[in-house]
Parts: sequence; structure tokens; C-alpha cells
Amino acid sequence: MIGEHSVLHGSQSLSIPFKTFGGQWAYGEKPDQRIVVLGKQLDASIIDVDRFQSDCEKGLVFNSTIPVKYGLGSSGALTAALYKTYGVEQETHIDNLQAHLANIESIFHGKSSGTDALVSYCNTAIHSIDHKSKLLKQNPVDFFSGFIYLFDSKIERSAKTFIGRFGELVEQNKIDILKLNELCNHVIGDLLASKTALVNFENIKLLSQFQYDQLTPLIPKHVRAIWAEGLKSDRYYFKLCGAGGGGYFLVFAPEPHESIQDVKLIALNPDT
Repeated sequence: MIGEHSVLHGSQSLSIPFKTFGGQWAYGEKPDQRIVVLGKQLDASIIDVDRFQSDCEKGLVFNSTIPVKYGLGSSGALTAALYKTYGVEQETHIDNLQAHLANIESIFHGKSSGTDALVSYCNTAIHSIDHKSKLLKQNPVDFFSGFIYLFDSKIERSAKTFIGRFGELVEQNKIDILKLNELCNHVIGDLLASKTALVNFENIKLLSQFQYDQLTPLIPKHVRAIWAEGLKSDRYYFKLCGAGGGGYFLVFAPEPHESIQDVKLIALNPDT
């Protein structure tokens, strides 16, 4: 939710489960070749590869309602399901658990913090600081004083491609990564305090403006126009959701909205 890219460069991160979507194992009429190929890349010290491949041959499939290539953690959910069902040993220490999940999810992304998979595995909000993750007893979104939505860009994207692109921008000093880390940490602090204080939308706006200015390659042109209108009007503020480049984008708003530019929004905190 917050810190998707920057957590790999030292910022905090805040991730939440979105229970509207989910997935589970099932058996189909024939093997799912995408799952079969995945089995050939798994670490046998973490996953019981032989049992997994045997089940694949029997027609194992992962039935999921999570949109693929949209930034909602579809690979994280599959990673969590793999580990929960086929893990050689179910690790209970959160640091080791996350490391194992990151190892699996890196097959999809090239580089992974393991946070998305950890959220799916534990089915709870997670706050990471100094590369240490903590399970939260309550979801900060439940206490958010405004409204949070998903905006559908209607474009699929490859997370691996845009994670790599972000890394290139950092290496080329085209992103002020220290400033991005600072802004993410401020917004996370505000959200964690939302149970007892009104959220500071100014910090959310500053993060939105930073991403608009410095992460241009990760924002489709038609989304940039809508993003800019929100910054100008102060009616809503966009930010990346996952790797960026397409898929869903997060929208924070002081007042409720049903749609933006005729795109129907999906509410993350519908009971606000």
C-alpha cells in the first residue's frame, strides 16, 4: 500500500490484505502449464518440489479472483499458497518466514521483499521498518478518516519490468530516494496514528506530487492527466499501487467518490 518500491531502499512500508479478492487450490482436467513451469524453478530446500510437481501432473490449478498484472499481489497470494501447502517446514519466526516467501516470489519479480506474500500468508496488515516486519492487530485503513479507492487504469503491466525500471532510475540519480523514503514514512506514520488522530492529507498530497514529478515512467499518460487534476483540485490524490506502469492505482480522498473520469472506483474502506 505504502512503500512498495522504496522499502527495498530503506523506507518503511505498510501493507494490508484486501479481502475482496482471493484464491485457492483446485484440480482441473489437465495440468496448468504455468504452474508446471513454476515448479521447475522452486528451491527444494523450501518447497517440497516432488509433491508439488506430482500434484501438478494431476491437474493442480490455482483458482484466483485477484487480477493478474494489476498490482494487487496475485503473485504474493500464489507464493503464500505454495508455502502454506507445500513448504518443507512451516517457519514461524516472521523474519525467516518472510525470507522464504521472498525467495519464492523473486521467481515472478526478479527481486522481492516478500511483503505481499507475507500479508497473504498471515492475512493481516503488516508494518515493516528497518527491514523488520511486524504484524498489526488492527488494520489502519479501518480508522482512516477519509476514503481510499482503487482506480483501474485498464492496462496490464509486468511488475518485474517496472521494478527494474525503478531500480534504474535510482541508480541514475533521477529519483531523490531519500526524499521518497521520508515522504513514505510520514504517510505511514499518519495512517498508523489514524485511530486517534485525523489523517494529515498534506503528507499524502506531497507523496502524490513527488511520484507525479519523479516517477513519470511508471505512470501511463492517461492516468497522469487524471492524477494532475486531483493535485490541482485537492479532491483526491493518486499514488502507485504495487510496481506501477498500469493495473490499479490508489486514490486517497477527503470526501467520497463513486467514480473518477467515468472510471468506477473500488473502495478499500467502504464502511468509513
